[in-house]
Amino acid sequence: MSGRLYESVYIMKYITILVDLEGKWGMPHSSNYDLVKTTHRLLEVLDTYGVKAVFCVVGKIIEEYPDVIKEVAGDGHEIAIHGYAHEQLDRLTKEDLTTFGDNLSRIELSLERLTGKRPVGFRSPYLMNPAFYSRNLYQLLASHAYRWISNREIRYPDELFRPDRIPMKSLWGKNNGITRIILSLLNWRMILTDHMTKKKGLAGIIANIRWLDQGAAPFERYGLLEVPVYTPLDCDLLGLPTPETTTSPEWIRYATACLMGGINRRGHLYMLNFHDWIIGSSNRLQLLDNLLSYFAASGSAQFMTVTECVRLLHNYE
Repeated sequence: MSGRLYESVYIMKYITILVDLEGKWGMPHSSNYDLVKTTHRLLEVLDTYGVKAVFCVVGKIIEEYPDVIKEVAGDGHEIAIHGYAHEQLDRLTKEDLTTFGDNLSRIELSLERLTGKRPVGFRSPYLMNPAFYSRNLYQLLASHAYRWISNREIRYPDELFRPDRIPMKSLWGKNNGITRIILSLLNWRMILTDHMTKKKGLAGIIANIRWLDQGAAPFERYGLLEVPVYTPLDCDLLGLPTPETTTSPEWIRYATACLMGGINRRGHLYMLNFHDWIIGSSNRLQLLDNLLSYFAASGSAQFMTVTECVRLLHNYE
């Protein structure tokens, strides 16, 4: 797809590709979904462009599809954890949290046996919006030696302009005064209730607005580095199609324009977020191919895993 969808003005960025590998555990449909075939399709496209992604894997899949996990790791991709059974983490009781920790220990050990590595990243199912998770959950994840987490959801203006909502093509993938105001309005609850800095009250609110406008830099919380979600998810742009459903060319073009243009937002990091059962099925793999082709040829972006970005930008070992 042509890069003329928007005017490129960005400087060097570090791009991470995150794929939530969740299959039936996160899919809101009853479908004969072939996780093995879909994963192979994703790996083939990533390999075409020499891109190493982060596969955020539901623990149940580690147990049920060990050969898939070995193949993903064998191709050089990072594996992070995406819950055990795609739990909604803000609903866990104290007893549930204990069970969740036991399940994490088991799948982490299984992953180490399969790949030779323990996971250092965690991506929460459903993400958190607007409030942070409990201190107990962060402390549990820290006790399991995770170094980074990607849970902080941000609502983006692009989510408003889907063809079935407000089809304003003039604002697809734009970063201007209008969309920056909309960005703050969409995240008003987070701005008022969360403090990504140590400032409180009005000073904290102003700091949150500035943090969001300047690129939502990663921040530490209870000993873990929180790496926010820097783009709309594929489900925010394409809806929730069944794996068998074909997505219209207009919607593919819309999502491509939004994700290409989003790299113009401030900040050094950029993240493309996908679900296996959306991006890897039907004709939607075209979206990933479009984006990888464009950014690989741009010369102004470098693909990295989250852990590599953390090491580079925050001097983590």
